Amino acid sequence: MDTAYRQDMIAYTLSKSVFASELKPSDIQELAQVCSLRSLSKDEYLFHRGDPAAGFFIVHNGAIKVHRVLADGREQVVHVFRQLESFAEIALSGTLEYPVSASAVESSQVICVESEKLRELVHRIPDLSLRIIASMSLHLKFLVGKLERQRFQQADGRLADWILEQCAAEGGEQFELKVKKKNIASQLGVTSETFSRTLQQFKKSGWISENGKRWWVRDESSLRRCATQHE
Repeated sequence: MDTAYRQDMIAYTLSKSVFASELKPSDIQELAQVCSLRSLSKDEYLFHRGDPAAGFFIVHNGAIKVHRVLADGREQVVHVFRQLESFAEIALSGTLEYPVSASAVESSQVICVESEKLRELVHRIPDLSLRIIASMSLHLKFLVGKLERQRFQQADGRLADWILEQCAAEGGEQFELKVKKKNIASQLGVTSETFSRTLQQFKKSGWISENGKRWWVRDESSLRRCATQHE
């Protein structure tokens, strides 16, 4: 791939990401120059827990699963990050090792932002650090809000919220299931049995339908009411 074209691709994704929402076009062009694009096959690891925390990432396309393995060997999914979402920003705090692992749910490309190169860029453009902080604050506010909503949601509300998110990501009323159901249950903080029971109730109520890995939303308004109900 031509280097100039690759940099234009990176700059475009950065301009649409939450991470760079407060950056000026000139900032984004400068930032794109210190980023790289990495391709991952399905199930390929981007990094493992304990690897040196060399930087953070923005999903260019595909989906990246951030997870950890519990003492009993079970995998706990922290979150599945999709196009334009950033993750592993903890590397900017001076943390030496990644506390979790990250792997591709499907064939994916991620933008790699190396901490050292970013520091060099900030030294050249001091004001850039303030705009990056502003962008990261907005991103943190979004994540905290999401966690707060989930804390007060019952299992059905969490699943409804998750289904609506998948549809929004694909821009329609259907989506393809790209992770195992047990991983979704882990991400939502419910047991596999509770997840299956809730999913069956949604289908029985006519809110969604399922055919293999393809899910359709049949009653969006009911799902939205369920997602916003508190305990």
